[in-house]
Formats: sequence, structure tokens, C-alpha cells
Amino acid sequence: MDKSMIFGMYCEVGIETLKQIKLKYVEDYESLVQFLADFHILKQKPSILALDGLQYFFNLKSLSNVTKQQRTHFILTLLKQAQLQLDDKVFM
Repeated sequence: MDKSMIFGMYCEVGIETLKQIKLKYVEDYESLVQFLADFHILKQKPSILALDGLQYFFNLKSLSNVTKQQRTHFILTLLKQAQLQLDDKVFM
């Protein structure tokens, strides 16, 4: 069986597990905000929401007059709301 490296540790990952992984690519700040703002209307909520390279979205030059601090605060607020919705899913 193939071994995959996850977080520096080797573990066995079955093909059925890999089939369940879905990726969502967002290329800019506005796309990330739109995805997170619409998170509550997803028909099937994920078990895990993992974001890679989040600092990239904080450092982008925005067309509007939104500061880096405001972008950071807004994204973190949306992430907190998404987390609360995932936590609620456990109790439903």
C-alpha cells in the first residue's frame, strides 16, 4: 500500500479517503471573502476547513481603500463564523 506524507509523518491513506477530499481554489481576497460569506448556504458542509497560505490574502493590494488590518480582521471574523457553523453541525 502506498504511504503518503502528511505533516511530516508517514501514514497509510486509502483510496476511499482520498476520494472524499474536495478542494476549493480561490485566487484573490474577494473570492475568499465570497466563499466564506456564502459558507452557510453550502448544501454539504465539510468536516474540515483547511486554508493554506492565508497570509497571502492579508498582504494583497486591494483595489478598495481597505487596510491590511481590516482585511485580516474581516477574514478572521468570517472564519470564526464558518467554524461556529461546523461546530453546530456536530450537534444537529
